[in-house]
Amino acid sequence: MKCPCCLSEHISIRKIGSTKYLQCRNCRLLFAFDDIGPNRMKKLSRHYDSIDPHKSVSTAKKKFFSYVLNHLGHSNARKRSILDVGCGYGYFLEMASHKKWRTKGVEVAKIAVEESRKRFGDKNIFYGTLREAEFDDDSFDAVTCWDVLAYVENPAGELKECFRILKNGGKLGIRTRNVALQILLYRLYSFFRKPLLFLDSKKPYVFNYYCYSKSSLYLLLKRLGYTNIQIKNSPLTRGDPYGHLELKKIISIIKYLIACMSEIIFRLSNRRWVLSPSLLIWAEKPHSSSETGNTPSDG
Repeated sequence: MKCPCCLSEHISIRKIGSTKYLQCRNCRLLFAFDDIGPNRMKKLSRHYDSIDPHKSVSTAKKKFFSYVLNHLGHSNARKRSILDVGCGYGYFLEMASHKKWRTKGVEVAKIAVEESRKRFGDKNIFYGTLREAEFDDDSFDAVTCWDVLAYVENPAGELKECFRILKNGGKLGIRTRNVALQILLYRLYSFFRKPLLFLDSKKPYVFNYYCYSKSSLYLLLKRLGYTNIQIKNSPLTRGDPYGHLELKKIISIIKYLIACMSEIIFRLSNRRWVLSPSLLIWAEKPHSSSETGNTPSDG
């Protein structure tokens, strides 16, 4: 077996609680022991159709959405195009449209698609996977994947498709959980489990089907031909939309301290150590094939 990101064959089994994972010893990617097939994607779709607190989570992400749109810039007179993969109920696309972007979305959760189509029209929201959408080559100035890369069946294939539909010089934005911090939170929670249970706290860590490190994403994007890859601390969501603690102010204080500490460490380490709960990644499709010696491949 090869690592889905760096193609290393140095894979070991790692146990998180009672769950078995595989971990690449080269790039530190942590991924599910069993395959991610259509049944899991259907399960994920049902989850987001029913119990996820969409509105409160999206409200908590407003600061993040504003931050990334400022990075991408205001769309000019020719109205640049943006595709949001896993667009959910369309909250990010709504903010992007206010910045004069031409917006399209892809989503696998049926109820979310129905709600998004009410605001953006049937033609602008595709129900299904990115590959099923079959967009033309060089279609978009920007493609975003906010908190979706952890769930896709084939991360390399998904990012290769993003590369194909991006225009030359187009930008890819990714947000995903940082496996280094999630493992640290798991260890801390295990050590302080009794007092945290007394406070009726939910588990502060999350492990998805794919749990990325900074190295794993950098090596994967580079292998696929992306350039100008930047990986940094992602701005945190506001408040406690998932209800980890009854005392909301405690969560806000903890998040503020984590954000400050992560950024200080990031700067002191000359941008090498990224220790926030989530990673924010920017990458570009080269303006021409001469800008990169890599041939896009899904391995």
